[in-house]
Amino acid sequence: MEKKLTIIIPVYNNKSVRTTLESVRAIKNNEIELVVIDGKSTDGTDKIITEFEEIIDVFISEKDRNVHEAINKGIDKANSEWIFTLAADDKLICDPIKIINKYGGECDLICGNLIIDHGEGKYLIGRSDADLSQLEIKCILRHPATFFKKSTYDKYGKYDESLKCAGDRDIFLRLYKKGAKIRVIKECIVLFQIGGISTRNPIKYAYKEDVLISDRYQINKIKTRIFYIKRCLLFYGHRIKDILGIKHKLRYLSKKDLFEELKGTGVETDVIEKI
Repeated sequence: MEKKLTIIIPVYNNKSVRTTLESVRAIKNNEIELVVIDGKSTDGTDKIITEFEEIIDVFISEKDRNVHEAINKGIDKANSEWIFTLAADDKLICDPIKIINKYGGECDLICGNLIIDHGEGKYLIGRSDADLSQLEIKCILRHPATFFKKSTYDKYGKYDESLKCAGDRDIFLRLYKKGAKIRVIKECIVLFQIGGISTRNPIKYAYKEDVLISDRYQINKIKTRIFYIKRCLLFYGHRIKDILGIKHKLRYLSKKDLFEELKGTGVETDVIEKI
């Protein structure tokens, strides 16, 4: 029998997956299928996963090239109407079935917001932007907070496994260009942990891949390369500030600030209690 939602957790050598799995356990029911794709972990992560075997419907442990191949494996195994990928660092802080039932009609994907955990009690809200034309120069939708209809992958294709970290923008831009129906919502879906490959050194992979993706979809090359240079200069500027001890202008939020920020926006503020 087809489920309403498949949650895919791709993981490799990441013991933080315990918190991720605990957040799924809290909402798991007979409408939700859980697929865990382990890249043959060697640090004991696989043993942590087995502690949650009662909620796991499909578990694959084998080597893969990267996270995109792992997600594609999960999509192939999914037996549901909707698919959600939950990173092994992140924590689900919403009721996903409620989100799908509320917003899933007449659309191919639902893009929500993130609460970004910078550590030491400091948070930011990462919002998906409804101005989809900006996908031509950067990724303005939050993949860790996005629900895809399985039929969307069937119709438009899965993730490009040749990309190391910019596969999210590739698939979003592909869907946008091909006319997929993208719904952007205000709800916060996950607590996102900073520190992945695209945040540690975006110039090494992410920015370069963004240029390749723009060329693939015939985006104006001059505009694309000017934006690439601007992003690189901004990144190095932040690094220099870090070395010199200069504070960034970002206004981090406390949990109390988060509540005030979300109040009155239509977002369910009880998500703060799950952080």
